[in-house]
Parts: sequence; structure tokens; C-alpha cells
Amino acid sequence: DLYDPQRPAFIDDFVDHAQNDNPPTVLDKFRSVRSDGQFIPPDTTGIIIYPGFDGGAEWGGAAVDPNQGVLYVNSNEMAWILRMGKVDQNSGQALGKTLAQIHCARCHGGELQGVGEMPALVSVKDRLSPENISNIILNGQGAMPGMPQLTEAEIQSITNYLSGLAEDTDHRAELTVELPYYVAGFGRFKDDRGYPVVQPPWGQLSAIDLNSGEYLWQVPLGHEPGFEDPDYPVSGQENYGGPVVTAGGLLFIAATKDEKLRAFQLSNGALLWEIDLPAGGYATPATYSVAGKQYLVIACGGGKMGTASGDQYLAFALP
Repeated sequence: DLYDPQRPAFIDDFVDHAQNDNPPTVLDKFRSVRSDGQFIPPDTTGIIIYPGFDGGAEWGGAAVDPNQGVLYVNSNEMAWILRMGKVDQNSGQALGKTLAQIHCARCHGGELQGVGEMPALVSVKDRLSPENISNIILNGQGAMPGMPQLTEAEIQSITNYLSGLAEDTDHRAELTVELPYYVAGFGRFKDDRGYPVVQPPWGQLSAIDLNSGEYLWQVPLGHEPGFEDPDYPVSGQENYGGPVVTAGGLLFIAATKDEKLRAFQLSNGALLWEIDLPAGGYATPATYSVAGKQYLVIACGGGKMGTASGDQYLAFALP
């Protein structure tokens, strides 16, 4: 049971239907966690986070038309689940294990089994030397930030634990920070089709009047292939990256899981143009001019939400 609070798990991992004749329904999953309103503390049972960790308003930022006083921002509309685990207070536990629970489990899983795009650490000793592990903990690598706040002794303890090397046991007094809980699992709350459990749209693009605070328009952003519902002809999609606006009345944005770049009309949100990218454009486009001609460029790095990685920049010329 993925929702057994004693088994840390990434919420996006679903029970294999071939091995389970009675997989949990969305309602079963909802009833197994707490949803008691805003500002409730996370616990070992699990709580609903809404909007999720990656939205409402998307981290890529907003674009502003200073002449009209309008802000344009894309958003994610989906629920997440967060579950905590209790740090083992056993004084005979390895210090590195305690520190890994506190500092590593929130991204790599309560058992360091890997979650989503985050790699497993239970076998990291087969891929990296202790020196490499220590360097990554200190300085970071890829999506992982460095942790320079850790002492040299703490980094060495985590390294020893991940490398399978002998180390001192945790006598509590050795810890510079004592935290009773760690993040055991978190992720998007989806159904067994992989869709968010809330009604569409799951991603939106909004225009907000900065003088009044009112929405001028909202349109779905992106579409899930294979999703057909006459009430929601455009589903909207999870998105990462922001928009850019031009003086000519256009808004350009990529960001979506369907790996497209789109142009919208600033005045009403009408979709004017879209094109498939070689990989997801999870970034904010840039626009610039050379010799009087305007260009738009987008980084197609991909690699999020299960989509393929890419290594191209695409530039487009505006007529």
C-alpha cells in the first residue's frame, strides 16, 4: 500500500495494477491523508498541499506590459501530498544515517530509493567514489544544490554512510542540529491515468490588471495528449518557465509538458501560433533585435516531468 505511513514513498508512484486486483482509488488515497484547510502542520500520515509545491504562480516569473499596467503569469493548478517521517532517535544508529534522513530524504525518498527524476542513493557507492560524493554534498551538481552549511564532519559522516564505510554511531550530542522529523515523501496527487485529481485546467495563463487586481482573461496553457472531455477541450498542463511580452502585442511562452512554444494575443489571450520543440522549453524565452530585426530564442533543455532531455537553443525571427 503506497499510502502506508510506515512506508515512505513518492506519491507519483502508483500500485502496479497487474499485481494488485484492487488498486486504491483517488477517493481511497484522499481519505488516507489529511485535508483540513490551510496552515495545518505536515505529519506522518500525509497532508494535501494545494496549490502544490510548483504553483499556483510558476517559478519562471511573470511578464509585465508597463504601458497597459498588465501582468501576465502562468500557473499550475494541482494538488500535491506531503508526508513526514520520524527521525530514528536510536543512539545506536549511524550518525550519517541520521543526517541523511534530515538532509537527503526530502528529495531522494525516505529510504533513499530515488523519487521521480531524483536518483536513488542506496546504490550511489556503485557509481561514485567517496571523494565525489563529498564534493557533490558540499558544492552540488545538476539539480542538487550544495550544502555548505554542513560541517566537514557532517559531510564526512553522510559520505561514509552512503559509501558503506564504517563510522561512529549517533550519540545525539554530535549533531549540530536536531530535527525530529524529515520529509519522507512528496509529489503530485494524480489518478491512475497520470492526470491531476482536480478538474482541469491543470495549467493556465492569466492576465491581471495591476491597477485593479482583476483578471482580464485566463486561458488553459498546454494540452494532455489523449485527454478528451467536451467540458474541457483544452486541459492545460503542468508547466515550468515564464512568458515574455513584446511591444507589438504578443506573448510568447513554452514551459508546457507537451513541448510546444506558443504565441498569444495580449489583448484577449487568443492562441495565435504554436510549434513543436525538439525538447521541452522549460525556461523563459528571450527576445532581442539585431540590425532592426526582432528575434525570439528559447532553450530546449527538456528533462522534466518524464520528457526527454535536449541540448538546443532555437531562435525565431519575427516578420
